[in-house]
Amino acid sequence: MSNCLKISFILIGIILISTQWGYGQNRVAGIVRDGLSGELLIGANVIDPIKKAGTATDNNGFFSLVMDRGSDSLLITYVGYAPVSVLLISGKDSILNVYLQPGEDIEEVEVVAFKRNQFNESSLTNIELNNIPSIGSEPDVLKTLQLLPGIQATNEGSSNLTIRGGGPGENLFLFDNVPLYYVNHLGGFVSVFNPDMINNVRVLKGGFPAKYGGKLSSVIDISMREGNPSKLTGTAGIGVMGINGTVEGPINEKTTYLISARKTFTELLLGTVTAIADDNYILTYGFYDLNGKITWRPDSRNKVQFALYAGDDQLVFRTLDRDQKMRYKNKWGNVLLSTAWKRILSPKAYMNHTLSTTRYRVKDLRSYRLPDTNNGDNMFRSNYLSSVQDVTLKSDFRYRILRGWSLDLGIQMSYLLFNPNKYWKTSEQDVPIVPAIHALESAMYLENHISLGKHIDLNLGLRGTHYLAEDILESNLEPRLDLSISVIESQVLNASYMKGSQFAHMVFSSGSFFNNEVWVPTDAGMKPAEVVQYSLGWKGDFATGMISVELDVYKKEMSNLVAYRDGFANLRGDTNWKSKLEIGGSGKSEGFELFVRKNRGLWTGFTSYAYSHTTRQFDNINQGRKFVFDYDRPHCFSLDINRKINEQWNVNAVWVYQTGLPYTPAIAHYYVPVTGEHPAQYNYEALLFGERNSERMRSYHRLDVGVNYITETKKGRKATWTFSVYNLYSRRNPYFYYYGEQPMNEFLLPEDGSYHALKLYQFSFFPLIPSVSFKMEF
Repeated sequence: MSNCLKISFILIGIILISTQWGYGQNRVAGIVRDGLSGELLIGANVIDPIKKAGTATDNNGFFSLVMDRGSDSLLITYVGYAPVSVLLISGKDSILNVYLQPGEDIEEVEVVAFKRNQFNESSLTNIELNNIPSIGSEPDVLKTLQLLPGIQATNEGSSNLTIRGGGPGENLFLFDNVPLYYVNHLGGFVSVFNPDMINNVRVLKGGFPAKYGGKLSSVIDISMREGNPSKLTGTAGIGVMGINGTVEGPINEKTTYLISARKTFTELLLGTVTAIADDNYILTYGFYDLNGKITWRPDSRNKVQFALYAGDDQLVFRTLDRDQKMRYKNKWGNVLLSTAWKRILSPKAYMNHTLSTTRYRVKDLRSYRLPDTNNGDNMFRSNYLSSVQDVTLKSDFRYRILRGWSLDLGIQMSYLLFNPNKYWKTSEQDVPIVPAIHALESAMYLENHISLGKHIDLNLGLRGTHYLAEDILESNLEPRLDLSISVIESQVLNASYMKGSQFAHMVFSSGSFFNNEVWVPTDAGMKPAEVVQYSLGWKGDFATGMISVELDVYKKEMSNLVAYRDGFANLRGDTNWKSKLEIGGSGKSEGFELFVRKNRGLWTGFTSYAYSHTTRQFDNINQGRKFVFDYDRPHCFSLDINRKINEQWNVNAVWVYQTGLPYTPAIAHYYVPVTGEHPAQYNYEALLFGERNSERMRSYHRLDVGVNYITETKKGRKATWTFSVYNLYSRRNPYFYYYGEQPMNEFLLPEDGSYHALKLYQFSFFPLIPSVSFKMEF
């Protein structure tokens, strides 16, 4: 028998088996929502009570389930909501809209056979996000995620994330399925994600499905809330940094809206303080966020959404001297617009189409006016711009073939426009022309979700990418594999493998403390960055779900990385920005992560520990030798304890310990002569540095405490006071190290040729910081 004939018989057999499996089954699909606000419930359990099997709702609140004809009902449960049982029509496929009523706990409902365990994934509940103390007493999603294993900050107080040894620019931030390139305010101390807009947050640290791509290290998938369909509601709040407000409600019976905004009043405070302290200049800084979302549901199967995000930071410095005027304006931020159409095609099929545009840019405007007795005033101006714009169209489909087999497939096309380094100044006669770089990045993916009985779950996927720019053409295939095996009830083992690629690279610019992120594309002579990651994991539940434990081990290899060359800290200057970059670097990271959580009771919380070792290697950095990654912290430990005292009072405490960051030590100190027309003079000092990142700063640890008090105003409106203390015992954690003869002094000029020994000092940012905020609902 020929091979072709054998393959034909196999295919026919598969079709016949599929037909038999489909016979005598009902297909049920639907959306699960909060019965009061209409908000999507993500991760709600949908259970066949007879077979003790089921599924969970996805990020769209959607579920699809195949049931035997003997099953005549569905049980839908979600923690904190009353369970709902839905009767089904025998022998008929159904599409449901399910509304759960909040206010009841369902701890007595225990169905574990169908439970789908997600590995390489971190998440926190909304209660934890709001209770964990932070600077300014305002919840910050990215800072809270840093308490989970494998997720770290670049520096103290920063929202920049390094995940499993990856750089801050290797994380894919999706805001309602739309990529966002810049996610920080205040140099990283505050994230752009307004907590009032957030419905759900998922962080995939590796092994992510084939539908995600374009970044090496992680996916941070953040979904926005929808407006309240029943009545006008909102919140208003004030804290030490600024004010915020949210308004939502129905436009008509099929359309809702949600608008939220934040604004600092630091401009007035900082400007006043600097004007009083020094009558020669004024310094102001502030930021704002604006979110909006309109949802239109023409019928039970269709939903159309329009979303907006706009946010900017602005730093302004100007002198008050009439004779020598100077003005420096630094502005950076995002604009995002999107529209999405989601449709339930049938009980077996679901689709989601999204069209979006995102723009991130940094602007630096400077002007000087100097007096000139011969020619009048001299005016000097400069203008620097770095930007990236992304226009993306993506379509995702889900199709449930059999009870244990569903198929996800999709296509994505992105038009990218880069301006890495556009610079102009009045002193140049011929303004350099810096052409923008146009690129087209496209991808297709296919995922197979297969459940073999109650004990084996398999996600087998393949992602194909294609990148086209002026002088480069690249194509890649990225296989993905995720296998989970239930050894015994509530004990699951997992193995995953993934390959990924990244075509846009983020490099840090130290030209300004605030705008330190610039994006550059893969261009001629460069290769896309790539990653291969392997992981093994175990999850277990104990005491009927009271305690959850997770252990993960991973190994990660990265190639074609990009960094600044030695001697460069930004792209400004000439137009040849590629000459300032070191390309073709490699990186390795390996480690293990432990996470233990107590889920119920008056005392709740979690503890996490992660060990990792991460290195980098470039041909022309550190003499080509491997060195420790700039943000490598081998040991990271966090402990969160929450105590609900009563319905009004809640107390939370967080303790964090981390190994100190690496730094490059100075091994010699010498004088540098300046030569010219006059005899040589030894008039300044310099340091000779040793092996890159061969020493470490002091270890980092701190204790944060927060208290929430829930009360009512005189008009019966719910209000929350939040009191918090950051770094309760005022630990002086190092932000950076520096050398000098005295603290915070520059090197002294030698006058008599004597040698001055230098000492190593540390600079610390955050002492004990108390704060308070107030929020009222209406």
